Amino acid sequence: MPRQSAESPGNSTIPAPVDRQLPELLQSAELIRKLLNLVPMPLMVINRDWRVVFANQAVLKLLSPSDPGHVSGLREGDTFHCVHAREKGEKPLPLCQVCGMAQAVAAALNGRDMVSDCRISCDLSGASHSLDLRVWAVPLVVGKETISFLALADITDQKRRAVLENVCFHDLLNTLTGVRGVLDVLSHSEVTELPDLCRTLGRMTEHSIEEINALRFLSQAEQTTLQVVWEDLTTREFLHGSLQALHNHSAASGKTLILDPETVDAAVRSDRRLLRRVVDNLLLNALEASHAGGTVQLGCHLTGNHVDIWVHNETCMPPEVQLQVFQRSFSTKGSGRGIGTYSIRLLTSYLQGAVAFTSTPGEGTTFHVTLPQEPVL
Repeated sequence: MPRQSAESPGNSTIPAPVDRQLPELLQSAELIRKLLNLVPMPLMVINRDWRVVFANQAVLKLLSPSDPGHVSGLREGDTFHCVHAREKGEKPLPLCQVCGMAQAVAAALNGRDMVSDCRISCDLSGASHSLDLRVWAVPLVVGKETISFLALADITDQKRRAVLENVCFHDLLNTLTGVRGVLDVLSHSEVTELPDLCRTLGRMTEHSIEEINALRFLSQAEQTTLQVVWEDLTTREFLHGSLQALHNHSAASGKTLILDPETVDAAVRSDRRLLRRVVDNLLLNALEASHAGGTVQLGCHLTGNHVDIWVHNETCMPPEVQLQVFQRSFSTKGSGRGIGTYSIRLLTSYLQGAVAFTSTPGEGTTFHVTLPQEPVL
């Protein structure tokens, strides 16, 4: 059999000249850049000044809605157009201290590996986006300097699906369990009890429909396909309806839920469905944060040509919770929760309003939803 040459396709041996050049080629910065750009996972290198010195094409693709171009030289928050990003020359904002990406970068710059999840509220091309990222950070020593090498995974869809499924399963399962209990009672009840039991079943069914609609509204809002249905409302009647709907909720057990006596009865043009979800979520969050025997107040007053709807409870949120309260997927209720306050801000934006809160020891927590009486249509 004739001997194959080194250049023959059937021979896996690397030709001697190429073999000698390989170490030199691998030390080429341009080659390393090209190789990293071929990797589909977003990769970044950050120096000790917290500046991006390299980001591969996958990072730019992740940020494509903002047409970022080159991101070298930016801080990590500015790279992702974080709405909380610190400006040049300023000290880090408090929120940066609880940001998973910032913590991972800091760990790597101090010589430690770290894996962390982070939530970033981005402003991409003027539109609000929420990114959930898993960050792997490792230290790399270049000369006498330690830099942070980051690998990122976009887990936004995974987190969104987990939250939606958890809320859907949690709330609907609770309601359907109650329905099963009422049906069991119904099968052993006298005729005189049937009307009350049927009304109870009707309320439970209506609650299930509302929960499904709430998830549908949120999904449409995130996809910017939500259609607002404007109608004329009066604040006192509307808020009284919200209180009545939640008086028998499990979260209200052992707690007092009241309408502030000084609540104004003002006219406002809004979407009843969306505003109901906003107010109900405010009340549920306040009830769940309250201790047994606590009081939750709902009220409304006028500020110029705006209505200010507020919900107050007696507890104070910890500082780290206050910093993240409006971020998607963040929750104090455990893994797989975290729609409430995020959806409040998102749906309120469709009503041309704004959300804010105060939370201090001794004073408790108050959320405010401010809406124009006459939105611009």
